[in-house]
Amino acid sequence: MKLVLDKFLWMGFIVLGYAVYLGAILDDWGPAIAWGISGVIILVLFMMLIVREYEILDNDARFSLRSTKHSVAPKGIEAGLEGKTGRCTLNPETDKARVIPSRYSDHILHPGDVVSLETPGGGGLGNPVEREPARVLADVRNGYVTQEKARKIYAVAIESTDGDFVLNEKATRELRRQG
Repeated sequence: MKLVLDKFLWMGFIVLGYAVYLGAILDDWGPAIAWGISGVIILVLFMMLIVREYEILDNDARFSLRSTKHSVAPKGIEAGLEGKTGRCTLNPETDKARVIPSRYSDHILHPGDVVSLETPGGGGLGNPVEREPARVLADVRNGYVTQEKARKIYAVAIESTDGDFVLNEKATRELRRQG
């Protein structure tokens, strides 16, 4: 089994644990709330990005799938965008690749077959165009969002300069004005 980005799961829970420590033990709720929100963001990113792949190594195996949100995307709230739908692919990136429905049963897998399961991501919270450009810039720097997605989804213009990303405030104002 290959679990991509599993470190996000552990990081999210560690950050949430620290938030509980700050709030419940030290009674310092200001930082506790900030750390708690950070932990939730990490966990949401984990849920949006996780892909599991299973390869059959020896003998045939029977495969059944019961999943949700493969055809209807998770809804966003407070003007947030829809999340990513899930998908299950048999033998991805081969000439035998086949996407299967979210309800599937009793399929025979043979040695060498691979099952790739992309879990659906949660819907967004809040209008992405109202997100602070500096936070979007931080997301680009951390590799969570590409420059293209920052422009398209958040209406934030970010340029690459001397190996770093910088916010183009004038272009961002223009993108957001155009709406």
